[in-house]
Amino acid sequence: MPQISKMVASKDILRFIWSILGLALGVGSQPLRAMDYHVRALGGVYQSSETYKDPVDGSTKNDAQAALGSFYLDLRQLGPADNQFTFEFRDRYDSFGNLDQDQPRLVVSTEPEVRQLVLRYPNIKGSVYGAVGRFPVVDAATISNDGLELGYRATNSLRMGVFGGLYPERKDGNTVLLSEEGAQQGVYLDYDDKSSRRDVHTYIGSAIVRREPSQKASVDPLSAEVTNQARLLSYNNIVFQPWANSRWTGLTLIDLAPKPRAQNLWVSYNQRYNAKLSSNIYLLRLDPTEYEKQRDIRDRLGASPLTRAHLLFKQSLGKTPALWYDVAYGVRSRDKLTRQQFGLRLVLSRINGGPLGAHVGAWSRKNYETKDTIFKGGLNYSSEKYDVSLVQQYIIEKHRDGKTSTPLITDLTAGWFFNREVMGTASLEYAVDEKVTIVSGLIGIGLRMTSDQLTPPGTGHRPQESL
Repeated sequence: MPQISKMVASKDILRFIWSILGLALGVGSQPLRAMDYHVRALGGVYQSSETYKDPVDGSTKNDAQAALGSFYLDLRQLGPADNQFTFEFRDRYDSFGNLDQDQPRLVVSTEPEVRQLVLRYPNIKGSVYGAVGRFPVVDAATISNDGLELGYRATNSLRMGVFGGLYPERKDGNTVLLSEEGAQQGVYLDYDDKSSRRDVHTYIGSAIVRREPSQKASVDPLSAEVTNQARLLSYNNIVFQPWANSRWTGLTLIDLAPKPRAQNLWVSYNQRYNAKLSSNIYLLRLDPTEYEKQRDIRDRLGASPLTRAHLLFKQSLGKTPALWYDVAYGVRSRDKLTRQQFGLRLVLSRINGGPLGAHVGAWSRKNYETKDTIFKGGLNYSSEKYDVSLVQQYIIEKHRDGKTSTPLITDLTAGWFFNREVMGTASLEYAVDEKVTIVSGLIGIGLRMTSDQLTPPGTGHRPQESL
C-alpha cells in the first residue's frame, strides 16, 4: 500500500508540472464556452466632507475624494488537467492622496494593485495540488505570495502544504505594493472533520510563516530599536462544535520573532440554552492596522493595539420581538485608555412576517476620554430586489473638562439588483456635533457573469439581528 500511495503522489506531481507547461505553451487550449468562468467587475465613487465651526490650521474644510475599481476573472477546467486561472486587479484614485513637498499641497495619487495572477492545479480527486504566480494562501492567513505552493491531501479530512516566494509588502496594511517585496516561506496543516452529523464539526488550521523585509535590518536612532527584522509568525484557526447548541471559535495571529506578541486574536463561545435564551462571549486583540480599519468615524485618537471582551445575551419574547443585553470592556495598549459599555436593545425581526424590521436601544458607556449616554434606533427593509437600512444614533458626551457635546449620527445604506447580473449599492453617513459636521457617501455598481446558473437576486428577507 505505501508503494501505491507513493506512485499516485508522484503521478500527481508530474501532472502538476505538465499542466503548467501545457498552459504556458498553449497545449489544451479551448474556447470559453467549454470551460467554467466567473467574472466580476466593480466600480464606485467615495466623497467625504468635514466642515469645522472654528478654523483648524487656517481652514474650516477637510475633504476627500476617491474612485475605486476592481476586476476579477476566474477560469476553470482548463486543458486536460482541469487547471484554474485567476486574475484580480484593483485600483484606487485619490484626489488628495499624495503630498507635494515643493508646494506643499495634496495632489492626486493612484494605487494599482494586482491581487491575484495565478495558475492552479486543484486536482480535486487526487492527492497533490499546487499553484504558481501571485495568490493568497488562505490556510496560512497570507494575503499574497509571489511564488509557488505545493500541497498534499493525506485523507478526505487532512491536508498539508508548503509555499514560498516573495511577499508584496503593504502600505498601511491596505495596498499591495508592486515594487517592494521581501522573501517568505511557510508551511500549513489543515484538518476538517467530515462528520456525517451536521450538528457536530471540528476544524483545525495551523501555519508557520517566515518573512524577510525588502530592506536590511537597521537601528532607529531615536528609539534604539532594531527595525526591518525577519519575522516568524504563527497562525491558528480552530472551530469546535461538540453538539448543535454549543460552538467554540478561535483565531490567532502571533509574532514569534523577533519579539513575541499577539498581533490579532479572536476567541468566541456561542451557547443556546433553550429556544428563548442564547449567549455569545468573545475576546479579541487588534493590532494598530485592524484598529484603524474598525475605528468609529469620530475617533480622533491615534491607532493603538486594542484588547476587548464582550458578553451578549439574547432573550426571545415571542415570534418577532427579542431583548439583547450586552456588556463590553476594552483597553488601548498605547495610552491605557479604557472603554466600558452596558446596553439593552429591543429587536423586532420581520414584523408580522413581512420585509420590515426595527430595533431600538440605550447604552451607558465610558468611551476612553468621555462618559456617554447613547440612544440608537433603526429600520431595515429587505426584499428580493432591495435592501435598505436606516440607523439613527444620538449621544450625550461628557468630557474631562466638564463640557458636554451632543453628536447626532445617521447611517443610510441601500443595495439593489437591477437584474441577475447587475447590482448597485449606496451609503450615506452624516455626523454633526458642536465642533464639526461630517458627510460621507459611497455609490457603486457591480457586474457578474458566470457559466453557472445564477441565483435569484434575493432569497428572502434578511433578519434584523444580522445587521
